[in-house]
Amino acid sequence: MKGKQSLKNIFLRLYMSNYLKEVKTPKATLYLYKRNLVKVVTHAHQVLELEDIKIIQESRRKLVGENSDYVALSIQGEGASITKEAREFASQKAEVNNRLALAIVVTSLAHRIIGNF
Repeated sequence: MKGKQSLKNIFLRLYMSNYLKEVKTPKATLYLYKRNLVKVVTHAHQVLELEDIKIIQESRRKLVGENSDYVALSIQGEGASITKEAREFASQKAEVNNRLALAIVVTSLAHRIIGNF
Protein backbone atom coordinates (compact mmCIF):
# COMPACT_ATOMS: atom_id res chain seq x y z
CA MET A 1 0.00 0.00 0.00
CA LYS A 2 2.85 2.36 0.80
CA GLY A 3 4.29 1.97 -2.72
CA LYS A 4 0.95 2.84 -4.31
CA GLN A 5 0.59 5.89 -2.07
CA SER A 6 4.10 7.06 -2.99
CA LEU A 7 3.37 6.69 -6.71
CA LYS A 8 0.14 8.62 -6.25
CA ASN A 9 1.99 11.43 -4.46
CA ILE A 10 4.67 11.54 -7.15
CA PHE A 11 2.01 11.72 -9.86
CA LEU A 12 0.13 14.47 -8.05
CA ARG A 13 3.31 16.54 -7.53
CA LEU A 14 4.26 16.14 -11.20
CA TYR A 15 0.71 16.96 -12.34
CA MET A 16 0.42 20.01 -10.10
CA SER A 17 3.92 21.26 -10.96
CA ASN A 18 2.73 21.73 -14.52
CA TYR A 19 -0.45 23.54 -13.43
CA LEU A 20 -0.44 27.31 -14.04
CA LYS A 21 -3.94 28.72 -13.52
CA GLU A 22 -7.67 28.20 -13.93
CA VAL A 23 -10.76 30.09 -15.03
CA LYS A 24 -14.29 29.20 -13.98
CA THR A 25 -17.27 29.89 -16.20
CA PRO A 26 -20.90 29.19 -15.27
CA LYS A 27 -20.86 25.78 -16.96
CA ALA A 28 -17.19 24.75 -17.16
CA THR A 29 -13.79 25.18 -15.56
CA LEU A 30 -10.68 25.66 -17.69
CA TYR A 31 -7.23 24.73 -16.41
CA LEU A 32 -3.99 25.89 -18.04
CA TYR A 33 -0.88 23.73 -17.80
CA LYS A 34 2.63 24.21 -19.11
CA ARG A 35 3.10 24.03 -22.88
CA ASN A 36 -0.37 25.53 -23.37
CA LEU A 37 -2.35 22.45 -22.49
CA VAL A 38 -5.91 23.56 -21.74
CA LYS A 39 -8.17 21.15 -19.88
CA VAL A 40 -11.87 22.03 -20.13
CA VAL A 41 -14.07 20.27 -17.59
CA THR A 42 -17.79 20.70 -18.18
CA HIS A 43 -19.72 20.81 -14.92
CA ALA A 44 -22.10 17.93 -14.22
CA HIS A 45 -25.64 18.05 -15.61
CA GLN A 46 -25.04 21.10 -17.81
CA VAL A 47 -26.18 21.66 -21.37
CA LEU A 48 -23.65 23.75 -23.27
CA GLU A 49 -25.40 26.16 -25.59
CA LEU A 50 -23.93 28.59 -28.12
CA GLU A 51 -23.45 31.42 -25.60
CA ASP A 52 -21.74 29.03 -23.17
CA ILE A 53 -19.27 27.93 -25.85
CA LYS A 54 -18.51 31.55 -26.70
CA ILE A 55 -17.74 32.22 -23.02
CA ILE A 56 -15.55 29.11 -22.81
CA GLN A 57 -13.67 30.03 -26.01
CA GLU A 58 -13.09 33.59 -24.78
CA SER A 59 -11.81 32.23 -21.46
CA ARG A 60 -9.46 29.89 -23.32
CA ARG A 61 -8.12 32.80 -25.39
CA LYS A 62 -7.43 34.73 -22.18
CA LEU A 63 -5.54 31.76 -20.74
CA VAL A 64 -3.26 30.99 -23.70
CA GLY A 65 -3.24 34.26 -25.60
CA GLU A 66 -5.17 35.35 -28.67
CA ASN A 67 -2.93 33.79 -31.32
CA SER A 68 -1.04 31.15 -29.32
CA ASP A 69 -0.99 27.50 -30.26
CA TYR A 70 -2.54 25.16 -27.69
CA VAL A 71 -3.61 21.59 -27.06
CA ALA A 72 -7.09 20.91 -25.64
CA LEU A 73 -8.36 18.18 -23.37
CA SER A 74 -12.14 18.06 -22.97
CA ILE A 75 -13.75 16.21 -20.07
CA GLN A 76 -17.53 16.13 -19.84
CA GLY A 77 -19.13 16.05 -16.42
CA GLU A 78 -21.75 13.44 -15.63
CA GLY A 79 -24.95 14.14 -17.52
CA ALA A 80 -23.43 17.06 -19.46
CA SER A 81 -24.25 17.61 -23.13
CA ILE A 82 -23.86 20.14 -25.91
CA THR A 83 -26.38 21.48 -28.41
CA LYS A 84 -25.86 20.97 -32.14
CA GLU A 85 -25.53 24.73 -32.67
CA ALA A 86 -22.84 25.02 -29.97
CA ARG A 87 -20.96 21.98 -31.32
CA GLU A 88 -20.94 23.42 -34.86
CA PHE A 89 -19.71 26.80 -33.63
CA ALA A 90 -16.97 25.21 -31.52
CA SER A 91 -15.64 23.31 -34.53
CA GLN A 92 -15.46 26.30 -36.92
CA LYS A 93 -12.02 27.01 -38.37
CA ALA A 94 -11.87 30.44 -36.71
CA GLU A 95 -12.42 28.85 -33.28
CA VAL A 96 -9.88 26.03 -33.66
CA ASN A 97 -7.31 27.80 -35.81
CA ASN A 98 -4.48 27.58 -33.25
CA ARG A 99 -5.51 24.25 -31.73
CA LEU A 100 -2.82 21.68 -32.40
CA ALA A 101 -4.74 18.71 -30.99
CA LEU A 102 -7.95 17.82 -29.18
CA ALA A 103 -8.53 14.87 -26.87
CA ILE A 104 -12.01 14.13 -25.59
CA VAL A 105 -12.39 11.93 -22.52
CA VAL A 106 -15.62 9.99 -22.85
CA THR A 107 -17.42 8.37 -19.95
CA SER A 108 -20.57 7.24 -21.71
CA LEU A 109 -21.78 6.01 -25.07
CA ALA A 110 -23.70 9.26 -25.59
CA HIS A 111 -20.51 11.33 -25.15
CA ARG A 112 -18.68 9.01 -27.51
CA ILE A 113 -21.32 9.47 -30.22
CA ILE A 114 -21.32 13.28 -29.78
CA GLY A 115 -17.51 13.34 -29.84
CA ASN A 116 -17.45 11.66 -33.24
CA PHE A 117 -19.35 14.53 -34.88
